[in-house]
Amino acid sequence: MKNLLRFFLYGFLVVVWSCADHRLPPSISCDDVATRVAGCAHWRLTSRTVNKVEAITPCQQGLIFTFPGGKLAGQFVLLKDPEYCGTGGAGGGTYTCNNGTVTLSKTVTFGGFNPIGPISQTLSFLSTSSFLIAYTDASSNAVAETYVCAN
Repeated sequence: MKNLLRFFLYGFLVVVWSCADHRLPPSISCDDVATRVAGCAHWRLTSRTVNKVEAITPCQQGLIFTFPGGKLAGQFVLLKDPEYCGTGGAGGGTYTCNNGTVTLSKTVTFGGFNPIGPISQTLSFLSTSSFLIAYTDASSNAVAETYVCAN
């Protein structure tokens, strides 16, 4: 009886262990990040989810994310179409790269007044031509934005 119980216990543990994903997360260096940034002048917003629900509006589809000078120089800019949701706001900020983890500190200003931020965001590359920015907004909503190279 004791051996049968031990057999079922080990069998259960093997099943639980085999169901878990034991792969290491893909690693990327800051040099890799710099190469990907240099390879694309403009990154276009293609998807925006708020609390895991698609929430991109037609006016947000013109949003362009860029790294000035096409390199990892510590700053980024959000270029908006003139009719970007009627705000005319300019966005941007600074970022750091540490062991391949890119952290953005974004501030948005509307017509030079009422700055919002800084908002801490995490940038993760999905491929050489796309990345995901994840953050919690001022209303405590989980936001994820996907950008693709728009050269």
